[in-house]
Amino acid sequence: MEPSQKRKLGFGLGIAGAVALGASLLYFFPLKKDTTPAVSTTATPAAAATPDLGTAARGGIIDSTLPDDIDNLGSGRSPDLVVNTTAFTTLWRDILKAKVAKTIVNEDLLFYYEESESHLSLKGSVKRIAFERDMTVLDDIFAYVLDRPLKLAFWKGYHGRLNHFLGITNRSGLTDVMTKLGEMTLDDKQLAISSTKEINGKKVNVFKLSYGAGDTLYFYADGDDLIFSSSTYIPHPDAEMRKKLFPESDLALKDGEKHALLAGANFLSFGYQFFSPDLEKVRFVFGKDGWESSLFSGKDMEDVGLLAAVPVYPAACSFAPVSMERVEKILDLPEDLKGKFSEEVGVCWYESSDVFTPLFVFKGKENFKPAQFKSVFETVTGSFEKGILTDAEKTEREAQIERMNNGESVSDLIRATKFVKPFASQEKATANSWKLSREVSSPWGTYEASKSKNVEDMRSRRFFVVTLAQHKEFMFFSPDDKLVDNAIAALDKKYPNAGDLMKNGEFPLFLLDPSRLGKMMKESMLDSLPMAEESLFRDSLTTKLFPALAKLDKEKPVIAILNKAKDGMWKEVEWRTYSSR
Repeated sequence: MEPSQKRKLGFGLGIAGAVALGASLLYFFPLKKDTTPAVSTTATPAAAATPDLGTAARGGIIDSTLPDDIDNLGSGRSPDLVVNTTAFTTLWRDILKAKVAKTIVNEDLLFYYEESESHLSLKGSVKRIAFERDMTVLDDIFAYVLDRPLKLAFWKGYHGRLNHFLGITNRSGLTDVMTKLGEMTLDDKQLAISSTKEINGKKVNVFKLSYGAGDTLYFYADGDDLIFSSSTYIPHPDAEMRKKLFPESDLALKDGEKHALLAGANFLSFGYQFFSPDLEKVRFVFGKDGWESSLFSGKDMEDVGLLAAVPVYPAACSFAPVSMERVEKILDLPEDLKGKFSEEVGVCWYESSDVFTPLFVFKGKENFKPAQFKSVFETVTGSFEKGILTDAEKTEREAQIERMNNGESVSDLIRATKFVKPFASQEKATANSWKLSREVSSPWGTYEASKSKNVEDMRSRRFFVVTLAQHKEFMFFSPDDKLVDNAIAALDKKYPNAGDLMKNGEFPLFLLDPSRLGKMMKESMLDSLPMAEESLFRDSLTTKLFPALAKLDKEKPVIAILNKAKDGMWKEVEWRTYSSR
């Protein structure tokens, strides 16, 4: 597909990625294993009192502000991830105790982070300075900070990684150390006094430690606290800023709790939280009973019967409230097409299909006329197909390729300037159903090109049959037409539906079958890494990742129930197993 067409079709798949990632992360930090969950329901008094971790106006596909615009970190742009821990050195080891992590990840992950280039460079710089000065001051600080109660705020950088940070810890026991550091900076290439700050009427030195390939750590004393950060652009955390970054209502650790993590939904969903603004942030807490998870949501889930329209045995499903107003704006729908669907949307992946071919399920409202959406479907799907060359251009191009094969330099290889138009859509209608399909060629398509009557005009060896369909009061969309057919059959009771797996009429927020999900991911990765072109990556996956995914076969399928909050807007996430075999 052309880039513009990929973006159009991709926005919907992006919503899928958003909710799927949220489900996966919540599952990594589940409630008590094989017991009835007991998540803390400490309420947030008011939404305005919590940090804006999930505001859709920042990042992703909507906001044009670059993530590396760090001038307003802390004071203006809320963090993407906040950590409150009793000891940072134990955090990674405790993450490995999470349910799925414990199954598929070994201590290699821990060693990877502990032996990463940045970590070793920082540690090496500290060791070098300490050795040359015959002092252990910096070494003491390094070990002291990581083994103390610590609060950290992270912001994502340009590439989406959390490479901007601000940390605060108590410096009791290091009172004399900061004075000694001033003496060490006089002639050291890596350690220097970067600047001074005036805090409460007193000037303090800001130390700069350079390490690795251009990495820098800044730190200074603030009364009884040690402040450190990745950049001088991050402002000093005064009392007001600390309340905003580290709200006690969300991050306070109770007796027996070691770590609390607060992640913005916008960060977890790569920016697609724009489409589901009611889902704002996720909290993970590690205590004596393991990891617990909860979700901050401004809206309770409403069961509109989507499960009856979802084919049985999905690898993963999410049912989330979506802002149809925002979707309608992105699609630029005319007024007569707006307000046709409920805000609850289902998106599911299946082992028989692919990662990028999920099934979307919508429920229509009154006066629902699906044929009105034909023009929208034809606008956002399809792409120009095979390039068209004249006989003279073909002859010249063949000659150019032959010269290139003989080692000659060819400056401008003749390329097509005209292309076969997108294939016509095919419409079918019955008394209570309507279906619109279009063949779209793609290297990752679900069919071989030889199975299409348009094979001569396709520009790829495979193709999708992108399908939009309505049956009764539901509408379905998928790049895989077979999933749409299965959904229609499920709605007619000719095929089992996902609701048949639920007990007592449960309506889940997420549904995950780790075994099927692992197999689907494996097949998708193999398809995207042909052996002839990507042998190195493929070998790495075969030896490293696939054995870990195979361990998912041991995990039982689970559903996540979003319980109503007792007060405030934090809702416990309750995980329950179900049978899908």
